[in-house]
Amino acid sequence: MHSILVVEDSTEMRLLISDALKDFDVSECGSIQAARERLATSQFDLVILDLTLPDGDGLTLLPEAGAPVIILSGRLDVAQKVVAFKLGAEDYVTKPFSMQELRARVESKIVKHSREKNGLESLRLGDLVLDGPRQRIVIKREVNGDDDVQCTSLEFRLLWSMARAPGRVLSRDHLLESAWGKTVHVGDRTVDAHISHLRKKLEGSKVRIETVVGSGYRLSVIGES
Repeated sequence: MHSILVVEDSTEMRLLISDALKDFDVSECGSIQAARERLATSQFDLVILDLTLPDGDGLTLLPEAGAPVIILSGRLDVAQKVVAFKLGAEDYVTKPFSMQELRARVESKIVKHSREKNGLESLRLGDLVLDGPRQRIVIKREVNGDDDVQCTSLEFRLLWSMARAPGRVLSRDHLLESAWGKTVHVGDRTVDAHISHLRKKLEGSKVRIETVVGSGYRLSVIGES
């Protein structure tokens, strides 16, 4: 059974969502701190995340989710949606919403990512190991132990696409489709923002993401031609 974490401060809303998703293994919490504790000890297939939480902005949890995230929010401005997608959100549902619609979105994301996980195994490039089923990135060290790279589901898919074709220049359009799919419409700058985040997270690795002006990005390994 697929597991879902619902992070929502309204008890009534949590109950409604849990009832709508009763065929899934649903866990609930009402704050950022409680969500962090759950994420530290359990792995989820999907996170449903409210943005307005009692101890801060839910967007701060996106890099820590380790699973696809559907945002719930009463904020209607487009700028907020753009920020959410740039930080790695998979979907954005504006309150009030139909529970049937939410369930349909959840099922769509679960099916999509289950297929992706089943098609991914493990991949090694230089000192990086990409664990497809767990969407986990590890920098292998000869000394001082390995480092886990904390990444969003979208960042993992971007890196996976490039790691499957090291040295090859991949266009932004190609990366957009591989990470977001054809149904979510985001711009080139969103790709650039995620690439920038990945570069910072890979600073301790021999793997580099290079910009090819006017064409896109490619992955290379220091010391390899």
